[in-house]
Amino acid sequence: MKELDQVVLAAFLHNIGKFWSRDRFWEKLTNRLSILDITSPAPHLQRLIQAASHFARTEREDNANSQSSEIRYLESLLARVTLQPDSPPRQTSYYHRLSSLSLEKTAIYPQLLEQQAISALKPAYQQLLQDFKQQLTEQLPRPVSHDEISWRNVVYNLMSLFERFLVYVPAEIHIEHPNITLFDQLRVTAAIAEGLYRYHQQQHDLESADFFDENIPKWQLVCGDFSGIQAFIYRLTAKGAAKGLRGHSLYIQLLCDVVSQYLLRQLGLYPTARIYSSGGKFYLLIATGQETTLTAQVEHINQWLLKVFNGEIFLGIGITPVRAADFRGGQMGMRWQMVNEELQQNRWQPFVAAINKDFFTPLATTQLPCQVCGRDDAAAQIQLDTDLNRHICKQCRDLEKLGQKIVTAKYLLWVWEADRQPVKTFLAQAPTCQFEALAVDLYLLAEYPHLENSQQLIVNTLLERINQPDCLDNNALGYRCGFRFLGKWEPEKRSHDWTFDVFADQAVGTKRLGILRMDVDNLGEIFVRGLEFYKAKSMGSLSRVATLSRQLNLFFRVI
Repeated sequence: MKELDQVVLAAFLHNIGKFWSRDRFWEKLTNRLSILDITSPAPHLQRLIQAASHFARTEREDNANSQSSEIRYLESLLARVTLQPDSPPRQTSYYHRLSSLSLEKTAIYPQLLEQQAISALKPAYQQLLQDFKQQLTEQLPRPVSHDEISWRNVVYNLMSLFERFLVYVPAEIHIEHPNITLFDQLRVTAAIAEGLYRYHQQQHDLESADFFDENIPKWQLVCGDFSGIQAFIYRLTAKGAAKGLRGHSLYIQLLCDVVSQYLLRQLGLYPTARIYSSGGKFYLLIATGQETTLTAQVEHINQWLLKVFNGEIFLGIGITPVRAADFRGGQMGMRWQMVNEELQQNRWQPFVAAINKDFFTPLATTQLPCQVCGRDDAAAQIQLDTDLNRHICKQCRDLEKLGQKIVTAKYLLWVWEADRQPVKTFLAQAPTCQFEALAVDLYLLAEYPHLENSQQLIVNTLLERINQPDCLDNNALGYRCGFRFLGKWEPEKRSHDWTFDVFADQAVGTKRLGILRMDVDNLGEIFVRGLEFYKAKSMGSLSRVATLSRQLNLFFRVI
C-alpha cells in the first residue's frame, strides 16, 4: 500500500468511531482486507489526516449543546434552507428516521417526529449497527491485489456500504441541529486529505509541511456542466416517444457519471473526490496543480462530443481555488458562486479549442434526414425503420433501444479499458452503450450477469444494482459493487400493459399525449446563499453542501 492509498483510506475511516467502536471496526476491517499498515501511518501522515478531519468538520450553531448526552435524529437540512435575506433562523421538527437507505417513503422523506420517538432511536441504532457489521464481515469484497486500482475499488465498495447504512446517521449526534450525515463527512474528509497530500507531494515538503495552514489555495473546486441537454432530451417524435424520452433522459444521467468518472481515472483520483453528479452537472475536488491535466482531458471530451452530437452538447468547465479557511469558515457558498461564474464564462465560447481550418468544412449529406433529430450527414447511418415507417439515424435508434431496455433492466455493468474485450466475450453480447473516446462500455441487464464465472480478474469493472442498495457480493474478481436509483415506467402499477401510444389513442378528442414539464427555479442559489440560516452566518461547509446535494439528487431520482 502506497502512502496516498494509506492516507485516503485512513482519512475516510478516521471518524467511523462515531458509529461503531473504533477499535472493533479496525479489527474487523483489517481482518477482512488483510491490511496492517493502515492503522499506524507515519507521524507526518497522521498530522495530515488530522488536518483533513478538522477541515471537514462543520461549523456548529450550538457549541454549548455539543456536550449533551442525548442522541438525536438527523435533522432535515432542506427544511432550514432560506433564500430570504436577513430572515430569522428557520427551525424544523422534521427529521429522518434512523434506518438503512431504501425506496420506502419513511426512509426517504423526513417526518414530523415527536419527542417520545426518541425512545425508538437506540433500538434502531443497534439494529442498524448489527446489519452493518454483517455486510462488512460477510459481503465486502476483498482486494485481489495491493495496487492502486484495487485500493480505489476497496474505497468504492466501502462508499456503497456506508451510503447504505450511514446516510441517516448524523456526523454529530449530541448537538442541537445535527443535519450533516456521517457518510458525507467521511467522504469529504477523504477528498480533502487526498488533495492535501497531492499538493504537498508536488511541493516536496510532506514531512515538514504545515497542513493546518488556512490561507494557501491547496485545492481546486471543479464544476462540469453539459449545455444543450434540455433540447437533446425533448428531441422526440410521436412515434416511439416513450422509448425516446426514457432513452434520452437516461443517457444524460449516464453521460454525466461516465465523464466525471473518466476525469477521476485520468487524474488518478479516488471516487471520494467526486462531491456531486446529477442532472447534467458534477463537482470535483482536486489538488492545485492538476488543472492543466483536467483542462486537456475536458478538451478531449469535447472533441468527442462535437463528433458524436454535431455541437449539440458541450461540456463546460469552471475551476476556482479553495483554501482551508473555506472549509472551516463557511465560505463554500462564495466558492460555489465563483466556480459557477467561471463555468458561465467557459460556456460562452463552446468548442473554442476545437476550431481549426477543417472546422467549417461542409459535411457530406444524405438524401433523407433522420425524422427524429433531423441529422442528414453521412456519418449518421440513417436507415428505414419499417416497423414505424420512418427514417432514423443510428444514434436515435440506440437511444430508443436504451429507453426500451431500462423497463426490464435490473443491473448496470460498466466496463473500462482492458476489461472491455474479456467481458464482451464472456457475456456474448454487444454493449448497450459504448463511449469510445472514454474507453468504457455499458450494459443494461435484466438478469444477474454471474461475473463469478469469469476466467480472469476484472478490476476495471463496476456492477450496479438498480433500486437495490443491497449490492455487495463478496466477489473474488476485484470488480466494484454499487447501486443506482432510477425512475422507471412500471406498467403493472396503474396502466396494465399500455404504452404511451395506447394512452394517446384512448384520449378524448385529439389523439395526443400531454406532457407536464416541471423545473425548479433558483436551485443553484441554495448552495450559494441558501445555507445562511444561523444568525446570517453562512453554514455552507463542504460537508453540508455534500449532504444537501446528495439528498436533492435522491429526491429527483425517486420522485
